[in-house]
Amino acid sequence: MVDSDLLTKLPQLHSKTNLSTIQSLTPLLHSISSLAKAQFPINSLPILSFLLPLLRSPSPPTDATTLTSTTTTLYNLSTQLDNSKSIISAGTVHLLLNLCFLQTKATEPGLATLANLALTEEGKRAIEEDSLVPEVLVAVMARDEEPKCQELAAYLLMVVARRSVEKRRRMVEVGVVEMLMEVGLIGRSRLVRERAIRMLGWLKDGRNGEMEEGDVKSCKREIRCMVKQSLDRNMESILRRGGGKKKKKNCSDLKLFVAD
Repeated sequence: MVDSDLLTKLPQLHSKTNLSTIQSLTPLLHSISSLAKAQFPINSLPILSFLLPLLRSPSPPTDATTLTSTTTTLYNLSTQLDNSKSIISAGTVHLLLNLCFLQTKATEPGLATLANLALTEEGKRAIEEDSLVPEVLVAVMARDEEPKCQELAAYLLMVVARRSVEKRRRMVEVGVVEMLMEVGLIGRSRLVRERAIRMLGWLKDGRNGEMEEGDVKSCKREIRCMVKQSLDRNMESILRRGGGKKKKKNCSDLKLFVAD
């Protein structure tokens, strides 16, 4: 199908085909896009030109089959790093963040796609600069019924936190400290608990690997103050909610971040 130039004909179908037919083609595109995971060269532009208008439409698909096929297709394409530039330039980062917030069915493949894009400098910058970050990622972290999504959201928060003082400050303002404390204590996977505790350490100590000079020191002091106040305010209540074995297992790690 790829060799016969089927993909180049896809964008034309939007003007000639009804919505139900377009949606019925998404599982086919999902199957074709799996070639990218085997590093078979695929031109991602025709697929993006076909799928993104569907997701951006005033009435985007909400049925599980179409939504999963569409977002997983984007994920498959993102596994081939050569496709990253075209995916990012098409505005996919903002679209996926919005879908992750509004459609739980799209959250895991959406975040997995963003995690792949974050392997490139362009992807990191696009995620860092998006207006929905960090609010959407913090909101996803609150969904404790989705441990894989929590792990991916934590990873993306770590990427952003390492690069931007302003985003770190914004994370604290929207409640990331409380969320990290809760996840670090009673998160449903070991990986997400480890990532949460590591980020708490970054926020408390002001450590960062890629920050600019200038007013960084004052920003760090402000963040440390905000984190300390938040830790003091929330530690006791979260420990009460933790309970059981998970509390015994993790509270000693979290207490390290409360001490001066």
